[in-house]
Amino acid sequence: MARLPQPGGDQGTWGTVLNEFLQVSHNADGTLNNGVINVKDYGAKGDGVTDDTAALQAAVDAAIGGNPAGAASTVRFAVKSIFIPIGTYLITAPLKIYGVSSLRFTGSGNTSVIQVGAALQYALDLNGVSMSRFENFSIWGNAAGTAQTALALNWSPTVSVGSSYADVFSGIWITNFKFKYAFGFGVESANYDVSGLRIIACQVNGAWASGENAWFQGGFVSGSGVAGNVLDHDYFGCRSSANRYGFFANNCNINVFGGSVGGSEVDIRQVGPWKVHVTGIRSETSQRFFEQQGGAPFSSFVSLNDIEFAPNNIHPDRQFIKLGYGGTVNLSNILTSLGDTIQPLIYFDTQKSLQITAVGLETPTPLTSLFVQAGSAPASVVAVNYSQRDEFTVSDRVPFWSKNYGAYTSTQIPTFNDGLRMGSGIQIKSGAGSPEGVVTAPVGSLYTRTDGTATTALYVKGSGTGNTGWVAK
Repeated sequence: MARLPQPGGDQGTWGTVLNEFLQVSHNADGTLNNGVINVKDYGAKGDGVTDDTAALQAAVDAAIGGNPAGAASTVRFAVKSIFIPIGTYLITAPLKIYGVSSLRFTGSGNTSVIQVGAALQYALDLNGVSMSRFENFSIWGNAAGTAQTALALNWSPTVSVGSSYADVFSGIWITNFKFKYAFGFGVESANYDVSGLRIIACQVNGAWASGENAWFQGGFVSGSGVAGNVLDHDYFGCRSSANRYGFFANNCNINVFGGSVGGSEVDIRQVGPWKVHVTGIRSETSQRFFEQQGGAPFSSFVSLNDIEFAPNNIHPDRQFIKLGYGGTVNLSNILTSLGDTIQPLIYFDTQKSLQITAVGLETPTPLTSLFVQAGSAPASVVAVNYSQRDEFTVSDRVPFWSKNYGAYTSTQIPTFNDGLRMGSGIQIKSGAGSPEGVVTAPVGSLYTRTDGTATTALYVKGSGTGNTGWVAK
C-alpha cells in the first residue's frame, strides 16, 4: 500500500501533497505506480516570464517514456503522472503528447496556468491518447498568444498507432486569450477514432461578438464535419460563455448534461445525421438555443430537456429552435423567460419527414403560432400540457394539440389531424366558416365554428364521404 506523504518539503502545503498522493495509478502489468513528475523538477519556473516549453515537454516525455516525432509503433503506457504546481507556465510552441495510454496530467486548479505566448495551432496537442485524464489547470494567453485550438485531441495514424478514446477532461478553464476553438475533440481527425470522451466541469470564457467569424468560434467542438468514427462525447456540468457556438456537434454524437451557456449565436449547433441529447441547461443573452445546419436530406435524433432560454438577445427572426433535418425531435420542460413580451418560435425546414413531440413547454407564444414550417416536407407535431404565459398570467393552457404539415394525410398518420381523432376515425375539429364542402371527416365527426358570424356553432357529419354531409345543429 502506498504511504501517505508527510507535509513539508518543497511543495509547501497539504493540498499539494494530497494532490500528489492522488496520482497513484497502476502500470500496464498491474503493479502499483505512485510516481509523480513535478514539472519544476525538469526546470519549469512557472513565473510567467521564463519560456517553459522545453521543460514541460521534457517532463511529458519522461512520463510517457519518450515522445518520438515519428509514428509510435506500439501503444505506450505512461510510467509516471505529471503534476503542474501553482504558477504560470509560458509556452511558445505546442506541448505534444503522442501515442500514450493511462497518463494522468493534473494541476492545482485554475491557478496552474499554461500561458500561450505565441501564435500557435494548438496549445496542448494530444494525438493517439487513450484512457488518460487531464484535470485541474487553466490555459490562458498573453498579449502575443493565440491558438487555433487551445486543447486539441485528435488521432492520426502517422503520429500514433493507437487511437484516442476513453479520455477524461475535468476542471479545465480556458480564458483570457484569442482562440478559434477552445476544446477541439476530433476536429482534425477526418475518419479516425476519437471516441468515448468524458468532459466534466470544464469552462470556456470567450469574447465573441455578433459578426465575428475568425475567433471564438466554438467553446466545445466535437467532430471534424466528416462522418466517421468520431463519436460519443459526453459533457457534464460544462460552461461556455461568449463563444459563437457553445457546443458544436460536427458530425458527432454528443450528450450534454447540466451546465450553462450564454452570449452565443447558437448555444447548441448540430451538423450531420447523428444524435444530440441535452438536459438541464440555462441560456442567457444568446440568439438561438439550438440549430441544425440544414440543407441536406438527413435524419437525426434530438432530445432537448429541462431547458431555460432567456430571449432578451434572440435573433430578429425569433427562432430559438431551428430544425433542418428530418427524424425525431423530443422537447420536454422547456421554458422561455417569463416577463418578456418577445414570442419565440420553433422553426423547421427539412427535406425528410419530421416528428416533433413537445411536452411541458411554457412560452409567451400562442401554441397555434409556436411551430412554423417552411417548405413542404411532411412533418407532424404533437404538443402535450402547453402553457402560454407571461411573468404573472397564464393566458392559455392546452392539454393536447396536434397538427400535420406538408404531405402527411390523415390516412398516413392515424392519430391527429388538426383535431381530435377517436375510435374508428371520428374527429372533433374546429375552424372559421362552415365545414360543408371544405372539411373532410368520417360520419359521426363534430365540427365547431369559431368565427362567430353565424348563429350556428356546431355541425355533425351526418352522412356521405369526403367533405359533404355536414348538418348544422
